[in-house]
Amino acid sequence: MRARAVLALNVRQKRKALGFKSSAALAEVAGLSAVTLARLESCGGWTGEDTIEKLARALKCEESALFLDPDLTKPTYQQALDVLAEYGASLLEAAQSSSEVEAEKHAPQCNAGKLPSRRS
Repeated sequence: MRARAVLALNVRQKRKALGFKSSAALAEVAGLSAVTLARLESCGGWTGEDTIEKLARALKCEESALFLDPDLTKPTYQQALDVLAEYGASLLEAAQSSSEVEAEKHAPQCNAGKLPSRRS
């Protein structure tokens, strides 16, 4: 997702989560024009650092939080299961490799279940 789209989505979501019924209501609290905020929420333009600071203050968050891609910060349930499955598979593979190494260490001594012959 592009930075403008991420910013627009985060502002909208945070605005709604805080109970602002409209972008105009948030704009008033932030000290911004309603047109500026409407343009920002619709990806209609870019904005400056001062606007970001005012928005973050009004939305009670860090400025950087406005640029976090929600698709990357909140994995879906299936993505979480996939990560866990991959982790579990890697643990199993490591355990099997460890067992095989141990078996190989002892294999020459066992000689397929027979005791080594004693040569005098």
